[in-house]
Amino acid sequence: MSKDGFDNESRIVRELDGKSFNELSTHFKEIIKKIYPSVEETSNISAEKLGGTLKSDIELTIDGNIYGISIKKGSGNSVHQEPLEEFIKYIRESLNADEATCNCIASFIWGDRTTDGTGYVRYRVSAREYKKINPDCVDKIQDFFDKNSVTLIERFLTVGVIEEKEADFIYYGNSVVGKIITSEQAVEYLCNNPLNNKPHVGGLS
Repeated sequence: MSKDGFDNESRIVRELDGKSFNELSTHFKEIIKKIYPSVEETSNISAEKLGGTLKSDIELTIDGNIYGISIKKGSGNSVHQEPLEEFIKYIRESLNADEATCNCIASFIWGDRTTDGTGYVRYRVSAREYKKINPDCVDKIQDFFDKNSVTLIERFLTVGVIEEKEADFIYYGNSVVGKIITSEQAVEYLCNNPLNNKPHVGGLS
């Protein structure tokens, strides 16, 4: 995460932590109402910044009810990072990906004519070049992603590799302005608005 992203999360936590609802800014009152419609003027709020690879950046507690919040800001947000070996293991064991699909994904990532990154540097090609050289492999990857788009988007966006502290809401903004939607709304939007370029997972590249 960039320093700007880290600082943004810290500022949001400071705006929320240890306050009652009536002490919040007008902006965050509206945000809290969307998260917990039963909130009252005297409701107590705490916010804790989470670290590591969890999808929730902040854990928000409102009158004892706990919510995981993923924070996004600006453009080009990194949604998911995972070692290739772990991802291949996951799709093979949990999504029944066949060996050909796994090999295509690995060869696309490495782009060096191998599935483990051991190819000569002179063999490495860009993603664009790979698509021209291996259209059948790209189609196989896309077919697998299309069939499993909901599960994969949930893993990338809200659940993560460590299936705890998953994000219940996605907040896009800073400590002054921003919008919030449920994770379900985000997943549905990404599934229904796929990118044009291959390979993609719904609206994620």
